[in-house]
Amino acid sequence: MRLSRSTFRYILVLLIYTTCLACAVRPTIYPKRPQYPKGPQKGPEFPLHHTEEGIASWYGSDFHGRRTANGEVYDMYKSTAAHKYLPLGCYTRVTNLRNEKSLVVKINDRGPFVKNRILDLSYGAACSLGMAADGLAPVRIELVQLPEKIGPEGGFFIQIGAFSYRSNADHLQQKLSSDYPAHLVVYQRPDSSELYRIWIGPFDHISSAQKTLRECESMGYTDSFIIAQ
Repeated sequence: MRLSRSTFRYILVLLIYTTCLACAVRPTIYPKRPQYPKGPQKGPEFPLHHTEEGIASWYGSDFHGRRTANGEVYDMYKSTAAHKYLPLGCYTRVTNLRNEKSLVVKINDRGPFVKNRILDLSYGAACSLGMAADGLAPVRIELVQLPEKIGPEGGFFIQIGAFSYRSNADHLQQKLSSDYPAHLVVYQRPDSSELYRIWIGPFDHISSAQKTLRECESMGYTDSFIIAQ
């Protein structure tokens, strides 16, 4: 059957249009709050005896009533704390090295996201330790009780950078991806703005994360620190 000239032109235009649609580059649509990268399915391994010393801070009303990392509602008057990688649900004895006051607190959140701080206490815990007025204090942390179960979603990571602009985070992620599994983690801050963090990992053992952390620091990423999911 012979096609008319007008029909042939219509079919040709339709084929060109369909080909253009198939080749078009679609813009990437990023989810507003992507999930954290998954850790080892068997759960991270953590030493039973853990002690460390460093600077503690506290957080209060800005987070009061918000969900913590383990799903509990943050109550600024209870004896809780945020730690970067201790198992969620564990209990630690915190001692203020300035006055020797001690308190057992439950780790139910993640933080502080600052290189030179090891613990973020609730306001109530900070008051009990006599450091609420100063804001910061040197403390000793002693792990006294692990949770009955460490969830399979856990894992150790290294936060190697945090940015207010996504483009800067994307650049660092691409730079690291050839050597390390780098993940972009979006954090919604209390002021409703977003912070873009780059994590590498996961690691099954804290010792493996510590070894890689030293590598990152030797590469110039001196603000890096270990974090857990």
